Amino acid sequence: MEREAGVREGTVSAVPRRGRSLAAMLLALVAAWELTGCCCCGGTFPLEEQAAPAPAQEEAPRAVLPRLWPPPEMPEPPRVKPPKRASASQRAPTDGLPTVKENIAAAPSWVPEMSAAAPQLADPVGLFTEASRPVKEKEMPPGVVLCQVVVVNERLDLLAAPDLLVSMRLGSHPQVTVRGREESNVMYLSMPGVQLREGDEARLRIMDRDVFTNESVGTMKARYAGAFPLLAASRPVQMSCGVLLPGQVKAHVPRYLDAAERQLGALERTRPRALEDHWGYPTWEVFQARAALGHVAALVGWADRRMQPLLERFDAFESRWLEEAEASVRKKAEARPKAGEWVPVLQGRQEARVIAARCGGTPVNGRASVTGACRVEVELKQGKGAPLRVDPADPESDTLPAAVLVRSNGLTEAMALGSLWFNERRRTQVTVKPGEKVRVVWEVQRSGASPAPALLWLRAPDGDVLLRLD
Repeated sequence: MEREAGVREGTVSAVPRRGRSLAAMLLALVAAWELTGCCCCGGTFPLEEQAAPAPAQEEAPRAVLPRLWPPPEMPEPPRVKPPKRASASQRAPTDGLPTVKENIAAAPSWVPEMSAAAPQLADPVGLFTEASRPVKEKEMPPGVVLCQVVVVNERLDLLAAPDLLVSMRLGSHPQVTVRGREESNVMYLSMPGVQLREGDEARLRIMDRDVFTNESVGTMKARYAGAFPLLAASRPVQMSCGVLLPGQVKAHVPRYLDAAERQLGALERTRPRALEDHWGYPTWEVFQARAALGHVAALVGWADRRMQPLLERFDAFESRWLEEAEASVRKKAEARPKAGEWVPVLQGRQEARVIAARCGGTPVNGRASVTGACRVEVELKQGKGAPLRVDPADPESDTLPAAVLVRSNGLTEAMALGSLWFNERRRTQVTVKPGEKVRVVWEVQRSGASPAPALLWLRAPDGDVLLRLD
């Protein structure tokens, strides 16, 4: 449990300006000592997380963007409908918790590989004290193993605490790797559905994440002798692993189930909205709902019976969203003139028409998916009035509309200006007089299969225009 060090409000009006700076420095040093166990070097990181249980919480913690680098990828609109799920009776035992193997098989497609086996607890600090209570089981039933890793008295990044990355293998279960928060000497990692037999080993490899490489901090090993907690220490690392058995897990599940149902309810109330990023896809709400589902799975596993109705609701949302978004994009495309026909833009000051649209070297023709970069060529004809002067290097010149590619499922992608062509010659800058035409090439890079593009969305301060691509 991280503590925030602070000082009480007060007045320092009697302290001279130089004295105020000295006082501020002293307060900062005291705060640093209280937070990390040292002001500049030496000392020991406090382990107050083990001292007392966290206060009771009425609601499950909400999902927040973790302090990770690189940050987690935000969800995008679904490309295909989720596959139909097997019934709960085919996926989970009638009592107890499912095994790690069953959880991996039941995890949704949007779950990263490591989170299939080891979705992480939302509140590991609050549960660690309970998990650390002595347990004796020669052959333990599937439970949640929760480990705390502490790097003691180390400044691996010169002045900052380490950015921990821990790989864990418990007995014969698959190895999982979990990233800790930025600049923290303490991290927690957990795995539901773990079964250990007497003599099995818990192995941990601790690394400090860096920009280009990961620096090894140490390795830990503890043998399961039929009892928890598992303890190990080898400078500069301390490890302690406890377990939550099915009966303990059951007491914590309801609040996380409630939180997941609330997030799914908010998700189910959303609808596609044309001319918005990703056609109004509720990226943040999807992130929150997936996180809430992961918090339940961190306790009971993806294959547990209690997870199935929640996962089915999320699948139903994605299927419904895909149908409605595709219908909305198709309706907009059908209402626009076909590619090659002139369309007024910039409130009639110009006209535009799509000359060609190709993805991965293949013309756009309404296929379900395409692979590779997309390239759209548009011809702009200057209307009456002042000439159009375009020079990407000159901020004082006129600006072209921003181009956004709209795919058939509502996915939107900002396009980069590829090239300008005037009088059949490529130009870096151009001045287009009334009645003259300039050809603009916009490009977007994308690897892997994606839904076929349907529209080009030209965004400008005085109005947006949709151009049909086929």
